[in-house]
Amino acid sequence: MIKILSVMLLSVVCVATLTLSISIRASEDVYVDTFTQSNSQIIGQIRENMSRFNDEISEIMSVVKNNWAFRSYLTSDDRSSATASYTQYSMVWNLEHALPPDYFEKMSIVLVGVNGSTYLSSDAGLTIPVEELLNSRVTEETRRQPNRILYQFVDDGFTTLTQGDSAIVASTGLNYAGGQSNYGYAYVIIPQEVLRNFYSSFSSDANSLMLLDSDGRIISSTQKEIIGFKDLDLLSIAQQVEQEDLPYGETVQSDRQMAVVAQKIPHWEFHLVGLIDRESILRAVDRHKSIEIMTLLVVLCVFAIMFFVVRKTTRPINSLVNEMKKVTQGDFSRHIPVKGNYEVRELATAFNYMLDGLDSYMEQIMTMEDEKREAEIRALQMQINPHFIYNTLASLKWMIWQGNSESAVQAIDSFSRLLRGTISKREERITAAEEIDNLKDYVFLQHLRFGEQIQVRFSLAEDCQDCLMPKLTLQPFVENAFFHAFSGAEEGSIFVCIRRRGNDLVSEIIDNGSGMKKEEVGRTLSKGGKADHFTGIGINNVDDRIKLLYGAPYGVTISSAPGKGTAVTVTIPIQRMD
Repeated sequence: MIKILSVMLLSVVCVATLTLSISIRASEDVYVDTFTQSNSQIIGQIRENMSRFNDEISEIMSVVKNNWAFRSYLTSDDRSSATASYTQYSMVWNLEHALPPDYFEKMSIVLVGVNGSTYLSSDAGLTIPVEELLNSRVTEETRRQPNRILYQFVDDGFTTLTQGDSAIVASTGLNYAGGQSNYGYAYVIIPQEVLRNFYSSFSSDANSLMLLDSDGRIISSTQKEIIGFKDLDLLSIAQQVEQEDLPYGETVQSDRQMAVVAQKIPHWEFHLVGLIDRESILRAVDRHKSIEIMTLLVVLCVFAIMFFVVRKTTRPINSLVNEMKKVTQGDFSRHIPVKGNYEVRELATAFNYMLDGLDSYMEQIMTMEDEKREAEIRALQMQINPHFIYNTLASLKWMIWQGNSESAVQAIDSFSRLLRGTISKREERITAAEEIDNLKDYVFLQHLRFGEQIQVRFSLAEDCQDCLMPKLTLQPFVENAFFHAFSGAEEGSIFVCIRRRGNDLVSEIIDNGSGMKKEEVGRTLSKGGKADHFTGIGINNVDDRIKLLYGAPYGVTISSAPGKGTAVTVTIPIQRMD
């Protein structure tokens, strides 16, 4: 009952925590919705301010179109001093009264006539030729719609007052009343500083405001680094919010969830877009900390209660598990104490009974494996090839027939020592010095049969002479070098080296023969000896014997490349006679 009540209590706490989490999430959504609605109202206010600014731009354009001074200056070629002075005075006076005083020092008005005349409202000058301005994209678009005020984005303002920064150009064509052809063009260059004055005071770390044109280009923003770049996805969301009259849309920017509010500005053909960072808003609020702390304290209290209850229940089982882990190290004689509650005592009794059976079974298996390993090693050592014996005896017969009795006696001694060391029933392992002596006898017999064009050198370290190694460990590799590394009457050399490396005995057989490709090395490790060689023990058998005796970390490795010879390395642990 205590366990059941504890689980029920924990379940109630979990449900309460989940409910609290859902409530907090709902309140956060409400706060985000409220913040978003506030931003929508702010955007509406900015939209109205920019609409009024458009009216002021329209007033400026109307003054330029309807004032005789501007028309005369842009169409007449009369430049007499009195007329020109009066005309320019009239132009300055009208513009000063038409321009809003807050923007007069920051904006430039440029008038260009088809007669090549230009006029600027301030002391600034043009940074591009008049011909280039008349052929620009801004003028071309104005020429197609001469009776409208067009707002277009430029990467660089073309007056000295606005150069080096992007700007918005409000442009219109100048023509006579009812006329279709333009006698000039009027440009109002609105720098980024003026545009940001409309919305910079309404932005914060949690929200940013920007203007997008109909192509999705960001033409103004509180983030200066993104001005001039296109964001078609943001444009699509803004258009959807405007057309469907949604409270806000959603997007992801820089791996952060953003709410999107947007309104289209009349006459400008721009979209005023606000991006609201949900995480920044909630982080700034942080009004749920006390509730979260209280919930955490409750959870900790329940956890403490459950800990003591579960610990009392599971302590005997934990003791049983720890004892079982010790048994996995291989000691099957380690019995588990039979104590604890009823279930644990039954488990311990059954486990001890199983250990007794496993211990007996493992002893039988280990005995069988030892016998099998000894039989396999003995069988490998007894693989003497009769063809080698036949050929060697034939060579001895030929030497005796020729009267070379001294060489024949020496050959018979070498042959008998080689057979005795191979098929004798002594220990399966011999010293490294004895292995080298057997190799020398084998090489001597090969030189009698085939000549001495292949020279063999031996190197045995002083501290390795009494180290033990399996019989016939190195002979198959020397044999392989004799018959495969050199072709025909080719001369060559074989170097046999036995040395110590740490706790390992390393034997190397290196030849300067023809070498092998990578795929041939793999086949060499898997094939046996040739029919007329000394023994049928193949390189793969040597590797098998070493792994049977010493384990998988030891064995044979071969390194070879065509034309660069072959190097065979045999690694076994160091074991000495004592």
